Amino acid sequence: MDRLINWHKEPLARVTGSRGLDEFKVQAPGVVKQSGGGFRLFYTAVGSEKPFNDCQGYILSAISDNGIDFEPDPGIRVAPDPERRELSLRALAPSITPIAGGWRMYYEGRGPADQPTVIASAVSKDLLHWEIETGVRVGGRVGFGAPRFLQLSYDTGRLYLFRRGMGPSRSNEVISALTTDGLSFEIEPGVRMPSHT
Repeated sequence: MDRLINWHKEPLARVTGSRGLDEFKVQAPGVVKQSGGGFRLFYTAVGSEKPFNDCQGYILSAISDNGIDFEPDPGIRVAPDPERRELSLRALAPSITPIAGGWRMYYEGRGPADQPTVIASAVSKDLLHWEIETGVRVGGRVGFGAPRFLQLSYDTGRLYLFRRGMGPSRSNEVISALTTDGLSFEIEPGVRMPSHT
């Protein structure tokens, strides 16, 4: 148990902005252990080679044998979709989980400032080619974001995410939502972590 309580920062960065796709910013990582060995790190990035002019961020990946030294994969894993208002400008904070026949990624989608942020999802068979799923997993009148998925059993899971606060300060709070199919989520009562304002 001590190994999960006491942490120390390792030297150097796992991923740095090193090319046109991620030269301006890298942030919000999520990593998975691959069934064939090694690790794949997913992260939000932005750079001069963004896919369209108004794009504010997209999800890239990098691969490693040892979990320390990562080599960026070519191309974009998930990009914003200009045709979907709620997902039109930015895709960020990926969280990946295995599913039957492949993988599912939950991520925060952002559109224009007057559009609340949502949790969307995409699926892949190989961790490189992703297809954005229809609809949103969690959305509403307030914004939701920064998802982290915890698989509880083969067919159930809990998503931890922020919700824009409902009080006067409108500060974010951490909540959770349950699923039995990976697509439909029911927000659980209460707040997992209140905002500290």
